[in-house]
Amino acid sequence: MTTEKRRILVLFAHPALSRSEANRALARATMRMDSVTFHDLYAAYPDLDIDVDAEQAQLCAHDVIVVMCPFYWYSTPAIIKEWMDLVLEYGFAYGHDGTALAGKTFLMALPTGAL
Repeated sequence: MTTEKRRILVLFAHPALSRSEANRALARATMRMDSVTFHDLYAAYPDLDIDVDAEQAQLCAHDVIVVMCPFYWYSTPAIIKEWMDLVLEYGFAYGHDGTALAGKTFLMALPTGAL
């Protein structure tokens, strides 16, 4: 039996990281992990012009996808919603031919930052 390392993609989004304690600590720790691709969406897309093809290729190249962002008023930062709307499109992530993500593990890390 062979044990292959699972390829992990962390999709990180925090619009005000300098004011975060929990997300900043999680991001720093995650960036140091060899088995993880850390992808800061706000750094990659400051204008919110998401490269759908590049993002879909990233998803296909990984086994585990983790969305890491703060939990703001029962929602995620705006870029996560935009990313989901554009990248997880019909025919790719769902629909009759939308099987590109079949068998992948999805997780969310959502610190609330409560005082």
